[in-house]
Amino acid sequence: MNMKNEIAAVLAEIVHAGLEGKSIQHLDEHINFDMLLDIAKEQKMMVILLKPLLNADNITEEQRKAIKSICMYSFMASANQLREVKLLEKLFEENGLKYQFLKGSLLKNIYPNPDLRDMGDIDVLVDVNEIKDIDKVLRANNYSEARSIEHHDVYTKLPNIVLEVHRYLSEDKHLNIERKYFDEKSNNRLIEGRKYGYEYSVEEFYVFMLMHMARHFYERGCGIRGLVDIYVYKKAYGSLINKKLLNESLERFGINDFEKHMSKLTDIWLGDSKWDDFYSGIFDYMYEGGIYGKEGNGIWSQYAREKQVKNNFFTKIKLKIWYLFPSYSYMANYNPWLRGKPYLLPFSWVYRALKSSDKHVYRQNMTDNTDAQTIYEMQKMYKAMNFKFTE
Repeated sequence: MNMKNEIAAVLAEIVHAGLEGKSIQHLDEHINFDMLLDIAKEQKMMVILLKPLLNADNITEEQRKAIKSICMYSFMASANQLREVKLLEKLFEENGLKYQFLKGSLLKNIYPNPDLRDMGDIDVLVDVNEIKDIDKVLRANNYSEARSIEHHDVYTKLPNIVLEVHRYLSEDKHLNIERKYFDEKSNNRLIEGRKYGYEYSVEEFYVFMLMHMARHFYERGCGIRGLVDIYVYKKAYGSLINKKLLNESLERFGINDFEKHMSKLTDIWLGDSKWDDFYSGIFDYMYEGGIYGKEGNGIWSQYAREKQVKNNFFTKIKLKIWYLFPSYSYMANYNPWLRGKPYLLPFSWVYRALKSSDKHVYRQNMTDNTDAQTIYEMQKMYKAMNFKFTE
């Protein structure tokens, strides 16, 4: 077992203890407290990774106080968020506004204790035709709009509420799911006893959860918290999932291979399956990137779509040439003005070189400093995911 697998084993033990409400009597030598605290922050897994250590015999009283403080803050923040969800449900119902809560606010209730699942903001899907009325209701109830992004608006409310109002589920139009949400042809359904509140079936929620995770993985990487979500969700609803419906939906959205690999990795990390080099590599990638991944990682998904490499002398050269002179499809993805005008591709290369954004410089340095073995392994991993993102 390599060092990363040993760390993974310690983290798995702590996660299981957190989910079962048990204590870790002794923090393993492979992870000291400061290291675990950094992991908990980077992975947004504060309570589930720290609370089990309260009675450990090899942490200091100062560290124990820090854990108690973190747990108390998380408990209060979590309670405030869930209280706000109830208030928003009441507001939307009273004002006849269609809504569907997503991700964290629902997953929190599946975990044994809500505060075990960190949640940065509340996500709600709304009918795009009602967005002005929703804005009016929110502003009348102490919300202020912080910013507007292509597919959602961000609102804040004191003391610590952040609300993302989604007009669509994704800014990527390749994810062809944002056409209709609240009609008889949509994948969501009215919640029993509600007039305007919608929910997914157990299969569709799982697919949406994986789809959100897949987009992060594809664009820049995602953390290991998603694996805990998979574990908890399957434990709660696995026996209720219609596998035929699930597989049809995974296939429809082009993430069936991603789900297969994430489920397998979850079974390895938090179950009894054995590690191999391929899944160790995926876990390391997710672990090292943290919950939001790394800016430079977006290069791997694009490179895997267009090139096939072998682990030899030419591997680095091929990556460098490809990044200096990317294909039309790659450049059009980042430059809307290029779409439909492939003859402008050489100008886009020049524009890109002159612009020299921080992201571009970061990725350019990465192509210089990444060794051939890493390039080969990263492409192998991304190709295995076989992302299609189509309907």
